Parts: sequence; structure tokens; C-alpha cells
Amino acid sequence: AFFDWYYPWAVTGAIWTVMTQVSHVQEDCQRPPSGDDPDDYFRWQIESALDYSVGSELVPKLTASLSLQSMHHVMPSVCGCHFHGLYPEYAEICERYGVRLNTRKDVSAAWRSCIARVFELSSPERTPAWALDEPSAAQGEAGGLASLTEHLPLIVYLATPGVVMLACTPLF
Repeated sequence: AFFDWYYPWAVTGAIWTVMTQVSHVQEDCQRPPSGDDPDDYFRWQIESALDYSVGSELVPKLTASLSLQSMHHVMPSVCGCHFHGLYPEYAEICERYGVRLNTRKDVSAAWRSCIARVFELSSPERTPAWALDEPSAAQGEAGGLASLTEHLPLIVYLATPGVVMLACTPLF
């Protein structure tokens, strides 16, 4: 009975994570924009997204073109069925204007780097300097509550689907 109840939540949660989070929870995507104008909307949209399986015709179809996330951000009114054909020209335009295009070879590489980023963010001592607002004096503490709190983002990330599932499931 538990499996029948849990399985749909686990599968849809995994699909949601792969379809959305893998394209944004990446070190490359969380850097400040590379250009001179920090308010350049399109540069920010492109550089804060990750594209994977760029050369594949099948993966964009399986992911509703969300594997080409930066194009999805920049051209939301263009049907995703056109993204695969437009991508070479799009990449050339980004290169011409010095816009950083974040890519991974395939969904497996994107997923691995996403999980690596979650672990990196859960350990403040491994967080890049550009991501810190202010260096914390407690950053070097080890053990006890400090050890638990340094992993809090990872704990929350992993626990959220279960909490949502319990909160949204009617208990009859």
C-alpha cells in the first residue's frame, strides 16, 4: 500500500527535478552576468540556464524542449519544436556577442553537475567566494549543531518532496 501511495509522488518528483532543476542548479548558471551591463535581461536569461543534449533530436522531444533551457528563457513565445533547428545559429549569435552559453554533453552530465552543486552549496567551506554575501566567522566550526546547519540546504532539498507529499495527500 505504501508503494502504491509513494510511487506516483516519487516518479513525478524525479521528473520535475530533472526537467527543471537540472537546468538551473549549476555553478555555471549562478554566476553574475559576464557583460558590462548587469541589467541586460537577455544575457542574464541565457547565462542563468543550462542546455544539455544539444545535438540530440530525441532529448528535446522527450523534455518538451526544456533541455534547451536558455532558448526557452529568451524566446518563450517560439514553439520548442523549432529550437533544435535554430540552436546552431543561436549559439553563433551568443558567441559573437560574448554571451556565456552553459552546456553539458547529455542529461547524465547535467544531472551529475547539478547534484555536485547541491552538495557544494550544503558545505559553506566549499562555496565559491563569489556566492558568499559576507564571510561567516562560524564558517570553520565543526561538529554538533554547526555540522548539521552546514548541511541544511541539502537536507531541505532532499526532504522537500516528502514533506510536500505528506502535506498534499488527503489522510482519510
